[in-house]
Amino acid sequence: MLPKERRICLKRDFEHIFSSGRSINGKLFRLKFLKNSLSLNRFAVVVSSKVSKKAVIRNRVRRRAWATIAAMDSGFKNNLDVVLIALKEASQADFPMIRSEISFFINKRLS
Repeated sequence: MLPKERRICLKRDFEHIFSSGRSINGKLFRLKFLKNSLSLNRFAVVVSSKVSKKAVIRNRVRRRAWATIAAMDSGFKNNLDVVLIALKEASQADFPMIRSEISFFINKRLS
């Protein structure tokens, strides 16, 4: 998990990213991102109950996404707000699949 100043927590920040941000779609995740006025990147991971009704599965997807983001944070450009939205297919994915999709976003799309 990243420190609190590196996470997006406020509703108005989410609303701003969803209304004005750009979107990238993958097989397991949808990525919304937007430039911010800070000198650092901020992240959020959203896993809704549409992904799975079981909290255990939603939390597993969330933990795996956060672990990947924390390990690969240096690959992102600076000054980005990034929201990673899990799709239903993420509940069936194993950790290497999640890691490869997020690293694809980082290496090919955002850097």
